[in-house]
Amino acid sequence: MIGAEIRVATRGDLPVIAWLDAQIFGSSAYSDEQWQSEIQSDAVTIYLAITDGSAVGFCSAARAGDDYEIHKIGVLTAHRRRGLANELLRLTESQISGGRCLIEVAAQNISAVRFYAKAGFSEFARRKRYYANGDDAILMQKFLSVL
Repeated sequence: MIGAEIRVATRGDLPVIAWLDAQIFGSSAYSDEQWQSEIQSDAVTIYLAITDGSAVGFCSAARAGDDYEIHKIGVLTAHRRRGLANELLRLTESQISGGRCLIEVAAQNISAVRFYAKAGFSEFARRKRYYANGDDAILMQKFLSVL
């Protein structure tokens, strides 16, 4: 049991989403302008996980043509290993009726690669030395059934 409420984020949640992003992703967090763009886009859905009245995680994903792209999933360190990321992913996938779900993961982020592989994603491409630190980007996909 995850013990969290998960709901669609609103524009009023933007400061807490930006704070979570900075806490979870550090230097690779989005800028305020990027989050403004995300929250204003009709193609993007952001889910917010709340435990005991505090936001502890989020997922941002967007329709991109026939595909659906997960931009970010993150959970604060103190709340990991409780099923929150799985629930955020499951909820995101439940909103997709057929098609392909995509995610880009840094190759050095072994825990994320394993998380997505366990969730049914498979690597289909790699961008060599894609990130500023020289790390490769692994592109993963999962084909979803029509609901």
